[in-house]
Amino acid sequence: MININFILQESFFRTKAALELFAMRGLPKLENAIIDALVLIRKEWENEANSSFTPNRTYEYNRAIEIIEPTADDPLYGKVVNRLNYARVLEDGMTSAERMRILQTSHQVRINKKGGKYLIIPFRHGTPGTVSMGTPMSASIHAQAKKLKPSFRTGTTWEVSQQLASASMRDAGLISRYGSPTNMGKPRGEQGGLPMAQRFTYQWGGRLKGVGGIHEGMVKFEGGKHSQYMTFRVMSEHGKPWAGIRAYKIVEKTSAKVKGQVEAILEQGFKQDVADMEAAARA
Repeated sequence: MININFILQESFFRTKAALELFAMRGLPKLENAIIDALVLIRKEWENEANSSFTPNRTYEYNRAIEIIEPTADDPLYGKVVNRLNYARVLEDGMTSAERMRILQTSHQVRINKKGGKYLIIPFRHGTPGTVSMGTPMSASIHAQAKKLKPSFRTGTTWEVSQQLASASMRDAGLISRYGSPTNMGKPRGEQGGLPMAQRFTYQWGGRLKGVGGIHEGMVKFEGGKHSQYMTFRVMSEHGKPWAGIRAYKIVEKTSAKVKGQVEAILEQGFKQDVADMEAAARA
C-alpha cells in the first residue's frame, strides 16, 4: 500500500489557533474543504496513472485508490491511499538484484538437486477485450488457447519451508530433499511451529507451443464462469537474472502537482470559518 498524506503537522490549519477555533465552534468550511482536497488528489492521482500505464494496468491501479476521510479523533487529517499490494514497487521501482532477493526470503522457495534455490511463479493472461493487469493476449493467440485441453488444480498440500529447512532436516525425511512433499495434508503451523509452504497439485492438459514470447507454454484452466489462462515462469539463483522494474513515481508527481491547489482550498475554507466566527461575534 502507498498513500498521500497532505495535511502536515506544520500546516497553518493544524496550528494551536485552528484547533482552538475547532474546539469552540467547529470548522465546517474547513472540514468541507478537506473533503474537496481529498477528491482532487484522487482525481489527479488517477489522471497521472492514466498517462503512465497501459489501460489494463491503469484499471487495476486506479481501482485500488481510496479516500480515507477525517475521523472524530482527528477531524483535521485525511489521506488518499492505494491498497494495491505492489503500488510501492511501481512507485519506487526495483533493481534486478532487489527482485532476485526474493529467493533468499520467500517460504515458497524450492531446492533443486544441486542445492540451488528457485521459485515457480504463475502469471495470468487476459483474453482480448478484458480489462485486467498486463496486456491481453491477441485474438490469434486466444483462438489457439481456447482449443487447449484444459488443466485442473487437483489439491493443496503443505510442507516445511525448504527456505529454512537444513540439509539434515531434508535427509531425516521431514521434507523431501528435492521438493516432493512428504508431509501431505499438514496444515500451516504444524511441524514444530516451522513456517510451512503451500503446494498445489495439478492435472495437466495441453500447452500452447510454437507461439514464442510470454504466451509460450500457456495452459487453460476451467472451472467457474470463465476459463483462465496461465503461464509459469521459473526464477532461479543460477539462471538469468530477471530484469528490474521501472520506477513510475506516480505519487511523487501527483503530490507536486496538487500541493498548491490543496493548500489554496484548505486556506480558503479556514478563512471562511474565521470570517463566519467574526461575523457571529459582531451580531
